[in-house]
Amino acid sequence: MQQQLLRITYSSRGGRPGPFFSLAFAGLGSLFVLIAIAISLFFIHSFSQLQSYTAGQCTITAKQLLQQTEQSRVVHTRSNGSTYTTTTTTTTYTPDFQFAVQTANGRTYSADGYDQLNSSSSDQQGEQAIVDQFTVGKTYPCWYDPANPSQAVLTRQFDWFFLFIPALFLFIGAIFLIFGIVSMRRARSRS
Repeated sequence: MQQQLLRITYSSRGGRPGPFFSLAFAGLGSLFVLIAIAISLFFIHSFSQLQSYTAGQCTITAKQLLQQTEQSRVVHTRSNGSTYTTTTTTTTYTPDFQFAVQTANGRTYSADGYDQLNSSSSDQQGEQAIVDQFTVGKTYPCWYDPANPSQAVLTRQFDWFFLFIPALFLFIGAIFLIFGIVSMRRARSRS
């Protein structure tokens, strides 16, 4: 069984990749590049939508630091066949505000949140510092969607760290894609 699998993925010449192996790498690379493009388009859309928001005034009516805890369990199998489970607990924090949005035409709308992507992190002190910047009952500059003023944010700052995600997918995809294409060209030149 193992020898058949090796014959499918590798050619008989010195263990070089065969056509199936090359196509698999190129296909996987293409998939990663497409995922990177899709994620990038989502972030570009969110950023451009945020730039079209109109400046307004928001009065904080309530604030809190949301805490979300998730547990993941992984079952491991030892070489003797016995199993054991590891549990990982992850806690993230999100600043959350309720506020009244004063629009340019003098109307008031209720809104909640903080930023465009409702971002969170495991840095409790950093997220608490954001909550502490605002005082209930005070009015602060904010930005709202003119078509739907209840969609508002207290900050237009965009966390550029999010661009790391599509960049990572693009980098990995490019490596797989280039490796697959180079392998296919080498296989064709030997034929």
